Amino acid sequence: MHRSWPALPALLVLLLVGAAAPPAQGQVLNRPEGGQHVVVVGNTLWDLAAHFYGDPFQWPRIYEANTDRIEDPHWIYPGQVFRIPDGQGNIQEVLVVADPASAEGAAPAPARREPERTKFYRDTAAVARAAEEALANWLAVPQSIFYSAPFLDHSNGADALGRITGFEGAEEVRSPREGPALYERIVLDLGGTVLAPGTRVQIYALEPRRPEMDGLVATPSGVATILHRVEGGVVASVDAHYHRILKGDLVRRLPSYPGVPGRVAEPVSGGPTGQVLGFAGVQDLHQPGHYLFVDLGRGDGLAVGDEMVVEEDNPNARIEGRIQVVGVQDDVATARIVMIRNPVFDHGLRLRMDRKMPAR
Repeated sequence: MHRSWPALPALLVLLLVGAAAPPAQGQVLNRPEGGQHVVVVGNTLWDLAAHFYGDPFQWPRIYEANTDRIEDPHWIYPGQVFRIPDGQGNIQEVLVVADPASAEGAAPAPARREPERTKFYRDTAAVARAAEEALANWLAVPQSIFYSAPFLDHSNGADALGRITGFEGAEEVRSPREGPALYERIVLDLGGTVLAPGTRVQIYALEPRRPEMDGLVATPSGVATILHRVEGGVVASVDAHYHRILKGDLVRRLPSYPGVPGRVAEPVSGGPTGQVLGFAGVQDLHQPGHYLFVDLGRGDGLAVGDEMVVEEDNPNARIEGRIQVVGVQDDVATARIVMIRNPVFDHGLRLRMDRKMPAR
């Protein structure tokens, strides 16, 4: 093992010598006969550069020629063989041994020791592997956001499969302000609809009608799995909980999740344009994470994960707001605000697509 940098007096000597007789760029000095140089314990790339080039600051030339052999330029070890490029790019092999006396019959070189790691240690290879793995498993729109995002119900509840009629074993003791927790059981009245055990349903509630909306805003409150039939309905177990689940909440078949790991929206030009129809909730000041509805849908080519920005007359103007599509119906899409610079989002705001999810 070696020291990281030479002592200060040696450094001053090297600098003074270099100042007195600066070597030509790429010139190799002290070239040993036979093309090999024996390095004793304590050498560094700094030392080798000073020896071969007369300039310790040339050490990156040696490192770059040996990146397949040097993991960290601060640590070189006896027994390694380095290439030393000259001014014409020719390579010279250098044998690094423990001591000039290391020969047949001499004591073997000490075993390589890993450098001591401090809290500042950064394993760049591990970080790169983790980044690649994260990208491979990346979901543009997580399932929790997809299933909890509001949607527009144009049927005023007529398309629902049924509704919640009670909570198994807790109907009389549960406060009206409470709802079932995760994995608790609910009782559903599905009318004449028969769902096999294991079928998953989405639970949602309808908001009062708004004059600017062509339909009722449906807010999902959870997801449940059908377990078995009972007299007067079926029992289901709550799998996911987004909002308070109450008696009377509606249920529908759980939509198919369209996410594909590793796919991200890519920049496009000339994408479709639309406008904001309205917002979910009653917030006056819209912020990142809030939901809105756009007058474009599946028929217009929108897909979950697509992104749209506030349309500007000047194409070079900075983007003032960005939304991500998290749910698509035939003629309308649900999106969430992911970036906003100014309070620009309002009813009727013009939007254009600038990033599109790749086809499967």
